[in-house]
Amino acid sequence: SSTWRKYPRLMEDRLLPMFRSRGVECIGQTPVMNGEHKLLDGSMLYTAKPRHMEITAWLAEHPEVTQYAIVDDDRDADDGTGRYVRTDSFEGLTTILALRLERLLHPRNARAMASGAPESPEK
Repeated sequence: SSTWRKYPRLMEDRLLPMFRSRGVECIGQTPVMNGEHKLLDGSMLYTAKPRHMEITAWLAEHPEVTQYAIVDDDRDADDGTGRYVRTDSFEGLTTILALRLERLLHPRNARAMASGAPESPEK
């Protein structure tokens, strides 16, 4: 849901190849949702809706997605589900945040790794 989705050339030239080289598949992108507000003088003010609304809309269109995490540096991406991992726009995804993502996306494996037990295959 990040801002990069608004820059298709950057996405195609830089981000998607980087994701692919690390075994990460991008399966879609959230819509860009804007709001309109009529001001007292009759003019219109256009604002972006909170990212969590865009994420919720995308998930509603993709019911096959049941396991997900939200990784963003903007607080308005937090949808209140406990699946939000806030990054810092200067530091990016740190090791600690990556471990939190691992726990969110693969809770069984994360418990096994924490206990020292071998990872069990997903059923």
